[in-house]
Amino acid sequence: MQFKVIQFAIFFLGCQFLCAQEAKIKNPILTDKFIISAGLYSPLNNVKLSANGTASARESRQIDFDKHFNIADYQNTFSMNFTWRFAKNWNVSADFFRIKRENQVVFEDDIQWKNVTFKQGTGVEGGFGFSLYRVFFGRVIARGNQYELGGGLGAHIITIFPFIEGQAYINDNDFEFKRHEVSSTLPLPNIGIWFIYAPIQKLSLTTKLDWFGIKIDNFSGVLWDISPTINYQAFRNLGISAGYKFLDFGVEVDKNKWQGNIDLQFQGPTVSVFGNF
Repeated sequence: MQFKVIQFAIFFLGCQFLCAQEAKIKNPILTDKFIISAGLYSPLNNVKLSANGTASARESRQIDFDKHFNIADYQNTFSMNFTWRFAKNWNVSADFFRIKRENQVVFEDDIQWKNVTFKQGTGVEGGFGFSLYRVFFGRVIARGNQYELGGGLGAHIITIFPFIEGQAYINDNDFEFKRHEVSSTLPLPNIGIWFIYAPIQKLSLTTKLDWFGIKIDNFSGVLWDISPTINYQAFRNLGISAGYKFLDFGVEVDKNKWQGNIDLQFQGPTVSVFGNF
């Protein structure tokens, strides 16, 4: 009996020692210098805009591209992220994704764009293209054996180009095929924070939040970018992630090629594979 008690005590102390050693070993996502991920983003888009004083007849001044061209649907698109810890408390990261949606429809209302009118009952093709480049410089604010909190400054570089093409009225009498497209590239600076919680070596939770709200030169607006993610470290240098990305911004543009408003929202799940070393 006494021997069994001694065996149990040794076993219990051994387990406590191994668990303590395990707790001291950080999840690689908290320590590795490089993290590269690539995968799919499947957002539901909501796009409303006006260009050069155009309007949606009988409604508001903004053309609802989702409604008029029936493109409000989930779409799979490639996305990627790169993070480099170039110093103990400093890192730089970059993100990218691109979306293009278009459809052929018959307008139920008159649509005015610049100096042309697409009449009710007109068959047209329309849509938009959108790309996002995000660059972020961050510094660790606090860290522990199982977590990391940081913040920093960055920029969302957004390019968007909506278009409509079809038979249009130039004035009350002239009727001809027209394609109207406008495009703009907007560098939107932002502040941001991130938080990583890694209770064990194989599992971690990350959250990123970026915000922008300022007027700069010829445009102004507000931006929110929120990305919670679950990461599973399948192997030492390879893992999989699943998360959700919410991107929302509204911008007023006053430029030669585009004078108008943009209200855009993307939200949907993400799945990716990441390598860390």
